[in-house]
Amino acid sequence: MSEALSLVTAIEPRPLVSAPLVASAYGVVGDGITDDTVALQAALTAGAQANLVVHGRNAVCKITGPLTMGGPGLVFDAVPHGSAGGPGLSVTGTGYTALTVGPQAIVTEFRVAIYGTGNAANGLLLLNPLLGRFGQIRVYGLAGFGVQIEKCWDCVFDTISVERCGTPTAYAFSLQDAGDCCNCSVFHRVQVERAQTLAISISPGTLMCTFGVIHSEQLQAPDAAQWGWHFGANQCHYLGMRLTSEAPDTQAKVWFDAAYSTFALVRLEGGIPAQVTAWNGSGITFVSPMMGTVYEQLNQTGKITVLGGRITGWTGNTSNRTLYNTRTV
Repeated sequence: MSEALSLVTAIEPRPLVSAPLVASAYGVVGDGITDDTVALQAALTAGAQANLVVHGRNAVCKITGPLTMGGPGLVFDAVPHGSAGGPGLSVTGTGYTALTVGPQAIVTEFRVAIYGTGNAANGLLLLNPLLGRFGQIRVYGLAGFGVQIEKCWDCVFDTISVERCGTPTAYAFSLQDAGDCCNCSVFHRVQVERAQTLAISISPGTLMCTFGVIHSEQLQAPDAAQWGWHFGANQCHYLGMRLTSEAPDTQAKVWFDAAYSTFALVRLEGGIPAQVTAWNGSGITFVSPMMGTVYEQLNQTGKITVLGGRITGWTGNTSNRTLYNTRTV
């Protein structure tokens, strides 16, 4: 009987396990000194062809030109917090976007840091990802956009951290509808720290999305003629946000530009002014906000409801707003 069992065990088919696609097998050195642009692109191209996630492991990949990814993912061992120098993409030179994903890539694993030294380059561009799962994303120290998403459908983003990015013409983080919409996606945490002039822009064409914590502090050089933060939404839910500015707070403006959406636990520190637009006769609800002066966009006809919280002052048509247990100063 034991011999029969041994024979069965010997011939029983075993599941096939694909070996991980490791970037070093394509010539990536990962010492932060060697130019890994060509080798890493070869690994990403092979990953797309084989439908395999590319593993950068602990490599510090110096790049001098743009990379593109159409496969299911790119993963490094860790995403460092604080200064640059850990695993990921070390961007040198100017005038290009470090990594473009898509269009319409179905990403299953993504853990990437991209960082520069203040050079005029962009970080991560996502072109209409579908059904994707993105883990940790960190972009640091680039004088261009940090993360830009042009449409996304049914995706989940765990953590997006953008630090010391953005310009007077490019938001550090933006979610753009690209003529369509961003649809039914979840953003657990978006952190945008020390942005230059323009911090966050989320298109009003964003549909049925949920945003967890939005943490955006120390806007460096706000411009009174532009919106440092622009939060658009169509039937979306914002769960909480904290915004601060390094410069005079009256220069740092935020615009809530939405339809049938809820903004909960909005904290605008230092008297940052806010404009509110409930477009197309729709409605916006604020839950327990802590805000300074709120302005309604001229001639807006939507209804604005505030539940609890505190508002310093309000300018606009009184018939458009209803306050319940809200402290006004």
